[in-house]
Amino acid sequence: MKTTLNKKLALGLTFITLMGAPGIYAFDSLVEDTSNTYDSDQIDVDGTFEEKRESQADKLEKMRKKLEQKNEDMVSKKIEDMRIKEEIKLTRKLHSAFNGGGGLSSAPAFNAAKKLEMDSKEKKSLVVPTLGYAQYDGNRVDGFESNMSFGVAMENMVTPRISVGVGIDYTTMNITNKDNSLYPFYNYNNYYNQYNYNFNYDDDEINYKRLTLGVRSKFYMAVNSSVRPFIGGQLSYNRTNLKYDKRGRSQGYGFKEDDVAASGTNFTGTAMIGADIDFTDSIGMTVELDYAKALTTGFNSESDDGYNYSSSIYDETVLETLGEALEESDVTTVKAGVVFKF
Repeated sequence: MKTTLNKKLALGLTFITLMGAPGIYAFDSLVEDTSNTYDSDQIDVDGTFEEKRESQADKLEKMRKKLEQKNEDMVSKKIEDMRIKEEIKLTRKLHSAFNGGGGLSSAPAFNAAKKLEMDSKEKKSLVVPTLGYAQYDGNRVDGFESNMSFGVAMENMVTPRISVGVGIDYTTMNITNKDNSLYPFYNYNNYYNQYNYNFNYDDDEINYKRLTLGVRSKFYMAVNSSVRPFIGGQLSYNRTNLKYDKRGRSQGYGFKEDDVAASGTNFTGTAMIGADIDFTDSIGMTVELDYAKALTTGFNSESDDGYNYSSSIYDETVLETLGEALEESDVTTVKAGVVFKF
């Protein structure tokens, strides 16, 4: 009997224990959550917040992304330029094929290629400094050769084939009289030697200077080529000065040396032929052959002493006659220079 009672008591205690275990476990979990809450970082109820500082790695990452974007933009531009060039080539091929294949019209395609070409080439202003060499051929000045001449031209491409601009040239020449070859029009020396005035014009040295200002235009026979032949013309205003550097005569009977000079102005027309050779889009070279012909002539003497018992009278005549002969002569000039494009 007691044994049965003890068993019932044991079973009852076991049941009570099992029924209370979940509550104990739930209480322990609640205590643990509460402890974690108290141990966590406190919230700033005033609302302040400290911004996270950018690290060195973040800065490098931003710089790398900017460089990558810049590189992508450059690559895209180069690809677009290549596409434009290829489209121009293909359009020209179609234009040539249409023109040679039964007279089909390809004007829209050709005009599109022309527009693309003009848009892709924005450098239309040219500055062309040159060095040259001139030869004069005419009455009493046949085969006269200048010193090195200097010039510069400034031009603008008004169309792909036509340029207009202005030019300036400066030419010098040293002229020496040998055996009175400059004075065949009057035997002044022999006339006065009979009176023992002892004039001798051998080795007279005359300095020649000419400044040229011109308006010019050129027509290019090729456009899309590194070598562009051209023809052109120029209308020029010239200012010429002649002056004795040295007079070889020995004089007597009170004759004295004077400062004798002569100057003249005239207009010339010039025909040009040559070629421009492009090295890059910004620089190239040019070679040019010019042939100039006088349109007008006019020379005036400039003597300090006039007719005051001197040899100036004859010297003035010499310079005037020589100046007119040089103005009326045909001038051939060979030039070479550098082409700068802007």
